[in-house]
Amino acid sequence: MINFEKETCMAYSQRQLKNMWDALKKEWKVWKKIKGRDTGLR
Repeated sequence: MINFEKETCMAYSQRQLKNMWDALKKEWKVWKKIKGRDTGLR
């Protein structure tokens, strides 16, 4: 946690980081699922 604060100059609690990580992971899974389909989008 201390290294993260030093490198980013942002102070987050461990709970906040976990919530952000979990949300990002969920969005990534949805994006991969959509990307894998033939949508006709380029």
